[in-house]
Amino acid sequence: MQLARVFWSFIGVLVIALLVAIGSGFAGKTSLGAALIAHLTKNFRDETAQTRFMSYATKITPLSRLEVAKLEQVEMFERTSDATVFWNYLKLPQVVVRATLPVEYRYYVEFTDRWNVELKDHVLTVMAPVLDAGTPSANISELQYDVRKGSLFRSETSVAEALRLELTSLLAKRAQENISLVRETARLQISEFATKWLSSESNHAKVVVRFADELPHLEKN
Repeated sequence: MQLARVFWSFIGVLVIALLVAIGSGFAGKTSLGAALIAHLTKNFRDETAQTRFMSYATKITPLSRLEVAKLEQVEMFERTSDATVFWNYLKLPQVVVRATLPVEYRYYVEFTDRWNVELKDHVLTVMAPVLDAGTPSANISELQYDVRKGSLFRSETSVAEALRLELTSLLAKRAQENISLVRETARLQISEFATKWLSSESNHAKVVVRFADELPHLEKN
């Protein structure tokens, strides 16, 4: 009953506003009537939005890693495309597309790989496994494409799409290249880890950390 009253009240006010707009011969009053109608319909309008999250094929895998460094960078990758037509007789204009996005890299050593620890003459030597890179985490929401060089005769979109398909492998390669940037930070983290978790005899010892790839004679398995 209450809903019916509200509905008919709304209809009555709407009819009055329409009569004001139609009966008036002045543009200013007509605009006033139209504004009144818009205001009334806005107040009586409801909008509902829904966001859904769905996951498929969930897989949980145990990890035995010690994360020792994190690196945050803004990466830029460029793809240059050259093309010809008429059996290479006519060269089309070059297209260059750049992709820019922030990326987070994480670095770790495996607990299950070989570790050698030796305490001698107040020096604790920790021979850690190879420092490795995890899967890069790119902030796709901030991915931007910039056409550095375009052409009316070429598809810039297809060049950008080809660059997008390459991003995963390019980021994995960059993660490996950046290991040298985080090596000393990782060494310090392992040194602190060794000091805290090994026997009390090592508390006053000097800690020296070496990675397996820094020792050619150390077995990797």
